[in-house]
Amino acid sequence: MWMLLLGQSTQSAGNLLTPNERAWLNAHPNISLTMWDDYAPISFHGENGKLQGFMPDYIELLESKLNYKFKLVVPTKEESLSNGKRGAREDVISLLADTQDRRVYWNFTPTLLSFPLNIVARNDAPKDLTLSQLNNMKLSVVHGYASQEFVQENYPQIKLDLVNNTCQGLQHVAFHESFAMLTDLPVASWCLKTQGLINIKVAGKSEFKYEMSLAVRNDWPILFNIIQKGMKAVTKSERQALHNRWLDQDAFEQSWMYSNRVWLIALVLFLLLSALIRVYVWDSNMQRNVLQRITNVSDGDKGLEQISDVNSGLTPRILTLLCIILILLGTLITTEQWVSHQDRILLGILVATLMLMMLFGGYKLGSIRRNEENQSLFEQLASQIKTRQMAEKIAKEQTLRLFKQQKAIQILTQTQSQKTTEEIFKEIAQVSAETLNVERVSIWLLDSDKQMLECVDLYLKTNNLHTTANPLLAKKLPTYFQFISQNRVLAANNVMQHPATTEFRQGYAQENNIGAILDGSIWLSGNMIGAVCCEHTSDSREWTLDEQGFVGSICDVVRLTIETDRRHKAEQALLQHSEELEVMVEARTLSLQESEQRLTSVIKYAPIPILTIKMDGEIIEFNPEAERATGFSRAEAIGKNFIDIFVVKESFKKTIAIGVGTKRGEAFRNIELIFKCADGRKIEFECSIVKAGKNGGKDAGQMIAIGQDITQKKVLQASLIKARESAESADRIKSMFVASMSHELRTPLNSIIGFLGVVLQGMSGDLNPKQKDQLGRAYHSAKHLLSLISDVIDISKIEAGFLQIHTESFALKPMFNEVVNVIHHIAEGKHLDLQIDCSEAIILETDRKRLYQAILNVVSNAVKYTEAGSVTVEAKIINEDLIIITQDTGIGISQLGLEQLFKPFERAESHLKIKTLGTGLGLYLTRKILTQLLGGSIEVESQVGVGSTFTIKVPIKISEQTLLNNQSILED
Repeated sequence: MWMLLLGQSTQSAGNLLTPNERAWLNAHPNISLTMWDDYAPISFHGENGKLQGFMPDYIELLESKLNYKFKLVVPTKEESLSNGKRGAREDVISLLADTQDRRVYWNFTPTLLSFPLNIVARNDAPKDLTLSQLNNMKLSVVHGYASQEFVQENYPQIKLDLVNNTCQGLQHVAFHESFAMLTDLPVASWCLKTQGLINIKVAGKSEFKYEMSLAVRNDWPILFNIIQKGMKAVTKSERQALHNRWLDQDAFEQSWMYSNRVWLIALVLFLLLSALIRVYVWDSNMQRNVLQRITNVSDGDKGLEQISDVNSGLTPRILTLLCIILILLGTLITTEQWVSHQDRILLGILVATLMLMMLFGGYKLGSIRRNEENQSLFEQLASQIKTRQMAEKIAKEQTLRLFKQQKAIQILTQTQSQKTTEEIFKEIAQVSAETLNVERVSIWLLDSDKQMLECVDLYLKTNNLHTTANPLLAKKLPTYFQFISQNRVLAANNVMQHPATTEFRQGYAQENNIGAILDGSIWLSGNMIGAVCCEHTSDSREWTLDEQGFVGSICDVVRLTIETDRRHKAEQALLQHSEELEVMVEARTLSLQESEQRLTSVIKYAPIPILTIKMDGEIIEFNPEAERATGFSRAEAIGKNFIDIFVVKESFKKTIAIGVGTKRGEAFRNIELIFKCADGRKIEFECSIVKAGKNGGKDAGQMIAIGQDITQKKVLQASLIKARESAESADRIKSMFVASMSHELRTPLNSIIGFLGVVLQGMSGDLNPKQKDQLGRAYHSAKHLLSLISDVIDISKIEAGFLQIHTESFALKPMFNEVVNVIHHIAEGKHLDLQIDCSEAIILETDRKRLYQAILNVVSNAVKYTEAGSVTVEAKIINEDLIIITQDTGIGISQLGLEQLFKPFERAESHLKIKTLGTGLGLYLTRKILTQLLGGSIEVESQVGVGSTFTIKVPIKISEQTLLNNQSILED
């Protein structure tokens, strides 16, 4: 029926949520739900280790309604006190009080559980208690719960006893550690039932109550709506069933049986006494019958006859006992449900009554079947005599072994302080072999990586020889290592059959003829550090419990030896460290004295004013420079308030704020303040103020103020700023003049180049070879001069702020094709391998003309200064930036050349300087275009004789800030 209802609930979940909500849940399969494990019976860990209580059952019901499984998260105690702030793994909290601070992180469903808080005290407490009546009394509250904050805010006169949970608080009340406890009744009832506290009652009420809801992270409103729908789908009857099951509050109600428990106990004691008297009489009769049977034991036939009579009466006796057991079990089953709701002492009364019924029934049955029972006892007595003799023999042997083992342990523990660790290990192995009568005993210690057991001593009894054995590796003996690290003792009666010693069958056990192994693990500080191995040779052997216990004691002796050795070494190291520390303290004390003397001298002769001030403003130290700067003598300043004698009205608020900040531990550097001198002058100081010392030190509550007169410095700064502005204005006018004159020079130069071109083409008549050569040289010189003037114009415009950028969207690949068309004839003339690696998909949004100009300058320089080899250009996009890497196998650049590379009219010294035309403006102009116009950069790495690598970096889209910066330059 339950599975059918669950199936129906699951099917209804399909109609409960909208398609969007269901899709959202499917997209979030790991929604975490936080649930506490220390709030019984709301939510707690049961005996099986799983969460139980009202909330786990309610969440399971909610999951069936939503057809969804939450990921359960159980926080630690520290996490549960986080005041409702959402952590990284918290999506839903099963129960949380709705407060204004928590709504920053959570959305809260309608109230799920509401419990008023009651005052619970002992039975002798007065009735109708209120919190106001508990002045100066100790009240138990759960640490971190809302009840603690409520009492602290509203009843500060109450002494709080902070406990970990409600059950601990009720124990404090029951055992007079606190007067009362503030808690809710469902949790208190649960604690009373589970811990058997009987002297507790509800003594009063408080105006505070717990109102708890489901909390859902507020950035997932769709999840909040889904959970609200699931809660509405939970019927009133289902919720009431959970209340009836977990939130029972009747532990404080006293039944009639509990009220009359004294008379009931007296009645039970009387019945028990009567039953004991009857049993005593019955037992005396049975003893006389048994003695008579023993007297007649020589009559063999009669004894056999009596034994047969016992067998004939066995069947009805078994049936009778079965009936009694069934009646007793039925009575317990029918009364258990009723008794579970009563006080535990009443359960004891019922059990005692049932015991009386059983004893009385047994007495009656004994009277009816006395002869048969006596005969059965006689037969059992005869068997027990033989068993007792065997047991006495075994006990005697065990007593001898125990005495021998105890003597061995006593010897080992008494001689430890007189020998070295190695000698003690040898003695332990030898004494163990003799006590257990085994051939081989060895002691093994685990290495630091816990992957190998190393033998520190192996004793061979027959040869009376101490030696060692090869290490035991964990990777070769994983089963053995796992067993010995999880169990105190390994008792293998047969090495070939025990599962933990199967790895010894081949090799070790056969080589040493080992039949049985008794190993004990050595533990120190919760970690296994080694083992003691006792090996019996030739055949198998059954290890007794006392022998296993002896091996455990031997392991404790080994552990004690290791602890003693470590402690001895630690004491020696501590003693040495103490002596070194004393030397260091003496040296440190001397150093501090010298430092204090130096500090006093520094303060006295420092060329700046230094003051020591209390937090309330009183001056306690005033150095000579402060006297000179302010005009106040030390006697006039000491003991006075700093603000009263130095601070002017303009700096009053600022000084107060600095004092408050310094008191909180803040440090202030280079703060400008205006102070007054003794003669009434106002001077401006640059001050640094910090708190002196740490909390608890002798300098606590003081601050150090260091100042410097910056009045003249301010005047000098103003004059420097004015001079800098004048210089910048003159430089801008110069750049404007150069740009204007260069533009005027380019106009006639273009005419010269044009007419020379016309003449060279023969349009004005034929030229002889000499004339053509001379005019060609003039034409190329004019072109070079035009390129120089163009660079000068661009540089001047950039410096004067007149060069504007024009943004457009374009592909980079065609631009590289234009660069190759310009310089390919130079590369072919030198037989250079020119490679361009650029994707067709690279699209830029910047100034195409200026970027082309920069790339052409860099690539053409690489071709010009490479005599053989290759020039490789690679373009790629990294983090929204275009990276262009130009690498050549040219002549390279020296360190001095790299320092002058981007300066105007500077060319690196090389044998190609004369052959290659240049003005030294190309790279200077390129750097200005990239950095000032396009918001990029250029870097170079080079090695003489190997080659150079130029790296250009520009944004793929010029930023708005760069455009604004260029615009502001033009406006200025």
